[in-house]
Amino acid sequence: MSRWGEISSSGDAFRAFLQDKGLFRIREELLSNWIENQTDDQQNADSWMQRTFESLLDKDICTIVNGGTLPYQLALMATGVVYGKYFVQLEDIVDIAAEDPRKGKSNGTLKCTFFDGQQQVYGLELTDMKHCLSVHTPPGSKFLLLDPLVHRGIVLLTRNNCRYLGGVVSEVQRKRDSLVKDIMQRAIYRVEGFQQSSGNAEMDTSRIGNEMIPIGQGISYWGHEEEEEENI
Repeated sequence: MSRWGEISSSGDAFRAFLQDKGLFRIREELLSNWIENQTDDQQNADSWMQRTFESLLDKDICTIVNGGTLPYQLALMATGVVYGKYFVQLEDIVDIAAEDPRKGKSNGTLKCTFFDGQQQVYGLELTDMKHCLSVHTPPGSKFLLLDPLVHRGIVLLTRNNCRYLGGVVSEVQRKRDSLVKDIMQRAIYRVEGFQQSSGNAEMDTSRIGNEMIPIGQGISYWGHEEEEEENI
């Protein structure tokens, strides 16, 4: 087989491997670069594909996929099973029953914000997911959703439909921490404003910090406007 034939064959095999991991819209430049640099030892093709896949777990999903991995506007879906495999990135996670939702012991129900490269969706723990999810799971971690059940736009997480893949993305974690700090500060301002307008009346502040990363473009895009302004 010619070198071009080997590359083409490797490309098809690697595409199939990635699709099994929920990646159907991989960026072509990444795929081409990986395939061209593949080892000639076909006996090690499986281990090469696994190593290459593990390397992309530490990348921001925006640099991996072209568009999103989930069906468009999933958050608007009412109720039902979304059949398929979907590769997603964790953006934020809280324990909705804890006084300090991002630092608790995760004994309550966990609520996540996932990003697919284009849209964010919320995930809610339906059955115990403590084997792979906690408030300490780092933002940027990758998960595979398998035929997820969606209720009113929220993905209901179970051991059968959510698998932890791994990965750490320091840039996503940095942006998430900055955004959480901003959310906390705005919440404190609201409380202080309420107290002043109410003659310093007491207000329960124990739930400050329970606000999730807002649904939108995704934490990966957050801060781009500020960076562009600094470069002007």
